[in-house]
Amino acid sequence: MKNANEEFQELMMLVRANYRVDLTDQDIYLFKHMAKQHGFNSFKKAMTLHMQDADKGVFMPKIADIVAKIAGTKKENQQELEGQAQMQWQNIMRAIQECGSYRTPTFKDPITTACVSSMGGWPQLCSQTTDSLIWKGKEFVNMYQNYTSRPIEQLPDHIQGREDIQQLKGKSAVIMNQLNQKFNDQFGAT
Repeated sequence: MKNANEEFQELMMLVRANYRVDLTDQDIYLFKHMAKQHGFNSFKKAMTLHMQDADKGVFMPKIADIVAKIAGTKKENQQELEGQAQMQWQNIMRAIQECGSYRTPTFKDPITTACVSSMGGWPQLCSQTTDSLIWKGKEFVNMYQNYTSRPIEQLPDHIQGREDIQQLKGKSAVIMNQLNQKFNDQFGAT
């Protein structure tokens, strides 16, 4: 079984042979750094994918080429995120049908919860017409994409259905009555 250094040297031999170049010490250092930073298996896969790329693979890879193969390009990542947001919107549409505005849905994705809260809350979203939900869906996808770059602690983390809101109003009324009673007891009724 080969150790990591031997596998790395073997990969560098393939790169030298493929591109018919002599790699400098600086080239080797950069590639080693990339392999350590992203893990050798990811680095090797990215390097192999680059060499097999019919368009870009004819040129010696740069760091950005390797990172793009490992992490995906900005466009690929944006498309993936948009697809994820659209799937979450479908979850919302299903929850609107199943829960209605009275019950409070629970979404596993905290970004979905934050978006619903920021869009005016659950009852507000449920009260939309079918036509306006199409536009709300577009708003949701944009907001979802923006919210993914924020720390999760900065996002709203709870939504309420009408049932929850009614319970809060009831509790608030009880608390206000208790405060009024204490005030009247302490300062006398007016």
